[in-house]
Formats: sequence, structure tokens, C-alpha cells
Amino acid sequence: MVQKSFTICPGYTTINIAQKIAVSFQADLRSISKEYFIMQNQQKLNQQKLEQQGSNPQKSEPQKEKQQTQRWINAEIITYVFCGVLTTLVDWLVFALLNEHLKTDYRAATALSWLCAVIFAYIVNKLVVFKNYQFQPARLLKEWWSFFAARAVSGVMVMVMMVVFVDVLLWKNIYLGNLTLGVYLAKAIVSLINLVVNYVISKWWIFKKRGSGTAVNV
Repeated sequence: MVQKSFTICPGYTTINIAQKIAVSFQADLRSISKEYFIMQNQQKLNQQKLEQQGSNPQKSEPQKEKQQTQRWINAEIITYVFCGVLTTLVDWLVFALLNEHLKTDYRAATALSWLCAVIFAYIVNKLVVFKNYQFQPARLLKEWWSFFAARAVSGVMVMVMMVVFVDVLLWKNIYLGNLTLGVYLAKAIVSLINLVVNYVISKWWIFKKRGSGTAVNV
């Protein structure tokens, strides 16, 4: 069958125009098919995201508990450091009073200031840091002796380190005017070490929950 072509305008015939329309139509179809394919993939991705979001609440509960535990631990550590600073102030004030004003030997001053700091530390650790509000006499007696024994161990450690710094390393010969600066530098280093040791002992032994690995938070 012979196709007849009519010239519509110079350079364009009906066949040429039909071919151009067919090519343009095919290009449009390919473009529409591509967009449809992209849209279908996007819908699948959105559906997968919705399904994941629907399952997230169940999975996020342990994460929320973990975040709460982390916040609690951070708050506990901050509180402990604050109370530790107050305890250290008590220790230092008593030590300075005995050593500088009453001219007590630094070993006796260390022992007495340690005892005052232990009593103060027990109260603030129990009530403020670890929020242990159990006041049964038997419980209090057990806690106090455990706390005192633990602090006695750290107290011996403090005394030994002080002797090493002051007498063995001869920091007692370091002066700033009339102030025995070496003794106070030694006490500062020893106090920092003692702060860390006492936190570990208090958290995981003295104020630990029964049958648990965490401190009491009643």
C-alpha cells in the first residue's frame, strides 16, 4: 500500500509530521513510565519507613531506660563530686586548724581531719548522693561499720601516701613564705585519689541494693 503524502508547508509533509508526533509520543510514554517507576519505589520506601517507625516504640523502650540510667548515673556522679568537694573542705579546714593554728603534728592532724570528714561523708553519701533512706537501727549500724571500715582502708592509704610525699620525697621542705606548701600539695594529690577510691567503694559495696549491682535509690 502506497502512502500518500501531502505537503502542508515547504519542508513538512504529513508523513514527516506523523513521524515526529509518534517519536514525541514515545518519548512522553518513556518519561511517564520512568516517573511512575520512581513513584512506586518512593512509595515502597515510605511504607518501609512507616513499618520501621511502627516497630520503633517497642525497640526504643530499652533505649529509653538506658538513657534514663545514663542521666541518673551522670546526676549521681555530679552530686557525689559536689558532696566530695564539701567533704574535702571539711577535711582541709580541720587539718589546717590543727596543723597551722594548733601546731599539731601533720600525722595527728591528718587522722583527726580524716575522722571528721568520714562522719560528714557518711551523712551526705547516704542521704544526698545514693538517696538511701533506710533508717532501721540494724541497717544503720551495718552501714556505718561498713562505711567506717571502707574509709579506714582508704584512710590508711591516705596516711601512707602522705608519709611518702612529705617524709620520703621531702615535700615538707617546700615552703611558700611561712606556709608548708609541700604538705598541702601532697594532701591535694592524695585527696583526689581518695575521692575516686571512696566513690567506687560506696557505690558498689556500702550502699548497694540487696541482690543487685547498683546503689540503693529508695
